[in-house]
Amino acid sequence: MPFKPHPTDPTKVIYKTSEYWMPKLWQGLTDEDCIEAQKNSWNEYKNGKELKFDGYKLCKNIEQILKEKNCDID
Repeated sequence: MPFKPHPTDPTKVIYKTSEYWMPKLWQGLTDEDCIEAQKNSWNEYKNGKELKFDGYKLCKNIEQILKEKNCDID
């Protein structure tokens, strides 16, 4: 929707043009982001000595990092 409420007058609206003319550039993952996502994707067994890589957890970690970088928070 190209309109948003006026900040001081509830009977008026503001036409938003910047979102439509200047799209936000996609932010990808840096090497550090990839390393951090991979580090957080290992599950320890109960004895704490054995590690198992969890591909699903890796995907969720990557998804979370990309959301933080690319979602507008109003």
